Amino acid sequence: MTLSHSTKQRLIYFVVVIAVVISTHFLYLYMKPQWLAYRQAEVSYQNQEWESAIHYYQVSLAKGINNPYVYSKLGDAYSKTRNFPMAVQSYEKYLELRPNELWAMRAYAGVLTANGEFDRAGQEYQKILEEEANKK
Repeated sequence: MTLSHSTKQRLIYFVVVIAVVISTHFLYLYMKPQWLAYRQAEVSYQNQEWESAIHYYQVSLAKGINNPYVYSKLGDAYSKTRNFPMAVQSYEKYLELRPNELWAMRAYAGVLTANGEFDRAGQEYQKILEEEANKK
């Protein structure tokens, strides 16, 4: 069977595109392994697989991702597993990076309360009230 010239060109084009896609994928994995862990964490979080999400968020942090969003998701996942001390730490880290986020302040106060740290939670709720008054 002989292929026409245009069919050969299409086949070559197809093979080149596939080769580029595959090489790009492996280069991405080699050069950005932290994003692979982050993507897996996001999938686990979406599927409400909290332990798996925690693991992959921790791996992505260990591999160099320093994004406030990761700390907020990690705090929420720890909260879902009732590991309130770790949830507190995660929200503290988030608030170091983004100190005026009201939703994070509320979440932080909530996990402080769940962790039995009522005085600190009260202080945080007071800050929230002051912040809300300043925004009006």
